[in-house]
Amino acid sequence: MLRIVNGSFEQLKAEMKQNQDIVKRKIKELEKERKQKKYLTESEQKRLQELEKLFRLYTPSKVLPVRIESTDLIIDSKIYQSFMKKIKGFSTGVMVLADSLHIRYRSGFQSQGYIEFYDLSPHFAKFQNIPVAVIKDGSES
Repeated sequence: MLRIVNGSFEQLKAEMKQNQDIVKRKIKELEKERKQKKYLTESEQKRLQELEKLFRLYTPSKVLPVRIESTDLIIDSKIYQSFMKKIKGFSTGVMVLADSLHIRYRSGFQSQGYIEFYDLSPHFAKFQNIPVAVIKDGSES
């Protein structure tokens, strides 16, 4: 499981909301431009799609990023916590790589698998209030 060692989600949520408002404004500008011109160029369409993805990423009810201690890796703590609840009781192994976090799991009945959490750092590079967390090895869970 994750244990927060520095920072809090409250400050992060406020920062995410501010960035979400900025992204929302940019989306509205592009949509207004589309209404005026009746179309968007290919690059404008790609930009709109990227902004819509960012809007979802900056929604605190869907994504809560945390930085893994001693790394620059940022993962979504909501998905991490949800997955770890599902494999509670399984033996797990955690491996932190430069661009992702791998968790291998195995039950006593030969059920096994792994999940990979990709680095969200590029999307949260300018954020100042991302909490720092340590990963408590789940082998004993």
